[in-house]
Amino acid sequence: MAPSRYEIVQAPPSLETVAQSNRIHRVWGGELSIPAGGSVTLEEGLSSPLKLAKAVWQCPGLFRRTAQNVRDIEQPTYIIAFVDHGCVRNIWPEAGVVVEGGTFAVVKSQTAYTSEIIPDKGQALVYYGVLVPHHMMAPLLAPGTKLGTQISSRDGEGAVAKRLAELLFEHGRNMNPELRDKAIDLFLHAVASCLSRHASVDDRPIQVRRFDDIVQFIHEHIAEPELSAQMAAKHLRISTRYLSALIHKRGMNFPQLLRDARIARARELLVSSNMTHYTIGEIAEMAGFANAPHFTRVFKEKAGQTPSEYRASVARRSAPSGGNRLPSG
Repeated sequence: MAPSRYEIVQAPPSLETVAQSNRIHRVWGGELSIPAGGSVTLEEGLSSPLKLAKAVWQCPGLFRRTAQNVRDIEQPTYIIAFVDHGCVRNIWPEAGVVVEGGTFAVVKSQTAYTSEIIPDKGQALVYYGVLVPHHMMAPLLAPGTKLGTQISSRDGEGAVAKRLAELLFEHGRNMNPELRDKAIDLFLHAVASCLSRHASVDDRPIQVRRFDDIVQFIHEHIAEPELSAQMAAKHLRISTRYLSALIHKRGMNFPQLLRDARIARARELLVSSNMTHYTIGEIAEMAGFANAPHFTRVFKEKAGQTPSEYRASVARRSAPSGGNRLPSG
């Protein structure tokens, strides 16, 4: 079975384009935006245990992934993104990752973001995306591995990883299951080997590392309203009692640590220039609050202002002053 192929061309709304838009939403976990007259060709490849897809962008465009899209994903995943002829600028509230032509990058797919697609002049941008379940990728990553780094896909193990991604995309559906699994294993190990060159040595005391691991886990899963100490302990392979003891040494408990992390994330989102088009309700979802009223109450208790008041006050302070203008005439 060959990869499924379909093209979306910006046009007046119709049943056909609406159906295609819904399909894009399901496959890519987000929403596409392209200019009038522009087009992008999308193809689906292997769908299990990895999900592979290809996009050929004939024009610039935007891909937006909302908090609701994040919640729709059944399990945490890594995104491995390969780009040819152009660049993809992925913008998170707190950071950005640029993937240029001839490179790839690995990121976690657990927060809302916007991708800006910028093809080279006169050439289509070709994007291969590989979604890897957390349990398949995480055990292969060395401690201190830095995600979001650009890695060449034109030589060495990076080129091997890209060729295997292309092979799995084109032929994965028809492969003998045993051969396919071997190809997937080779692909993941090639990616992990590339990433290992960017890992740093961690010489911190074990209890400091463990506490930082708890904080990192909270940040990675902060959009999940049901996040709990039990979930963190299970993921980190420690007991809930030990986890609680590590946090207690910092003078707090898990709910307090989680609340402070959610408020900190909400502050970042509310003042980020990349997030001005998101509503207070959407910000609440991204920070893991169950609903907007609860978010507003907790935020005001901590910050002394409602989220809307806080966003407005920061915007006023950041606005350029007109007091230093030269008089006209």
